[in-house]
Amino acid sequence: MTSRSSRRSWTHGAVLAVAGALAISLLPASAASASAPPVFSYVGTSGAAAAPNRTLAVADVLGAGPHALTPAGYQVYGYDVAPDGDIALVAARTGTPTTDAYDSTFGLVLLRRDPGTQAVSSILLSVFWDANPVLAGNGTKAFWFYRGTLYEYDAAAGGLQPAITAFAPAAGETVARLAVSSDGSRAAVMYTDATARTARVLAAPVATGRSAGSYAEIGYGPGGTQPSNSTFVWDGADTLVWAEYDSAVAGAPTNGVSVTLPTDGSTVRTVTPRPTLNGFYDLRQDASGTWWTWKDDTSVTPAATSAYSLADPLVDTPIPVGAPRTDGATTYRYAPSTNLPPALQPVVNPAAAHPSLALSAAVVAYGRKVAYSAYNYYGGLPGLSYAASRAAEVDRGYLQRSIDGVHWSTAAATSGAHPVIIGSRYYNAYYAKALTRNTWFRWLFPGDAFTKRGMSATRLVKVVPVVSARVAVSGRSRIVYGAASRVGGAVVLYRKVGTRMVKVGVAAISAKGVYSFGKRLLPRGAYRLVTVADRYWASGYKVLRF
Repeated sequence: MTSRSSRRSWTHGAVLAVAGALAISLLPASAASASAPPVFSYVGTSGAAAAPNRTLAVADVLGAGPHALTPAGYQVYGYDVAPDGDIALVAARTGTPTTDAYDSTFGLVLLRRDPGTQAVSSILLSVFWDANPVLAGNGTKAFWFYRGTLYEYDAAAGGLQPAITAFAPAAGETVARLAVSSDGSRAAVMYTDATARTARVLAAPVATGRSAGSYAEIGYGPGGTQPSNSTFVWDGADTLVWAEYDSAVAGAPTNGVSVTLPTDGSTVRTVTPRPTLNGFYDLRQDASGTWWTWKDDTSVTPAATSAYSLADPLVDTPIPVGAPRTDGATTYRYAPSTNLPPALQPVVNPAAAHPSLALSAAVVAYGRKVAYSAYNYYGGLPGLSYAASRAAEVDRGYLQRSIDGVHWSTAAATSGAHPVIIGSRYYNAYYAKALTRNTWFRWLFPGDAFTKRGMSATRLVKVVPVVSARVAVSGRSRIVYGAASRVGGAVVLYRKVGTRMVKVGVAAISAKGVYSFGKRLLPRGAYRLVTVADRYWASGYKVLRF
């Protein structure tokens, strides 16, 4: 992320985009005719429609017994769950639905539960991701996109694997959806170009991408038929299933399609209609091999969702299971698992903090204010290697002040929600109080579930006192006296002689901020009064002539 000291930017923009609305089609009520897996994980929304609270939860097929997997203070933007439920991949940010993005931290977290001890480990994989993160290899492998690069974390192979660039989007494209085969050998990406109104689907081996044979690539022109990310999943390691819709028709239903990845080195650019999946979404396979899919039910108000199961998604017609979900109007992205997935918790490897504090001035006149730019860089490249040019930024923290450089107090809670611009630099805000003496500042990032605590370097703002002067005449003598906007210390009187300033005398500044040089034989000319700088005030001056 670029520092807002030069320009304000946000590299998590794609992360914050809410998933596209799913098509709604009429579904008649039907009785249960198949057994359901124990639980379904899903993203739930509540609160204002403009800023829903995005919680990850789990419940049974009808929505009963919901159990939150993310505590308050987190917003979930992507997740995946292994079929047995013991491994989960959660992409979340801290804060409430209305928290400014610059006041949140982001984390892609891998949660692993030991089936024997039930102990849960929580590892931070990255602070960046594009589209949806995916688990494969029974949860041992995690995949995610960031800035056109596909990353893989393989627990069995020892952690982060070499970056995969073979699936980089073309110019103007963004990654809309990622799918990885269950064994982790094949990847598929759905790209969209909002400006050109085009889309593309690429399916290929992870190891080679489209640089070799055995891949399928399907392009969509502007308007008309477009791919939908409501379903985007592998059936085995050779067939990819997704949905299409007519973008020219409002509320058009989604229609299932598939493509089989060739194994003979040739490329395929055709799709096959799969009418058995028309109107369905969130097609997922459970640990027993049963496929589950969902459909919106408009026979109830508000529209709910119902679960269906089937043996072969490309052949069999989905079989309805139970009544519509009780929370179907506010939930989406369903994933079946045998067991309750582990809940989100603080990571064992939080990203290192790199806090920074900049001030609009190092020296100010008495009574003036300063603006401050306080931020923490954290994370960086996936795998948590740090690079300032590609780090994430959070501005939430505490500005601290001191008038002696030793004892500190909290001056303000900082935020990135309403920055001020001075010249070409962004600042969080102005320090609220006028400065009346030298003041030391530092900034504390308190740390959180994804990031370590950090303190910035100390910055000193020197304050120049205001000096006033008057001259009284007493016979042949003159009395120079006045006041300074500081207490204690001394003021020096200089007389200009030619090009030099010659010292005339020194007067003490009282506890009330006044001074006097007493009666002196002072010839006419130019004089300068200078307060002596010390630890608590900078030097101020006043020019006078008599």
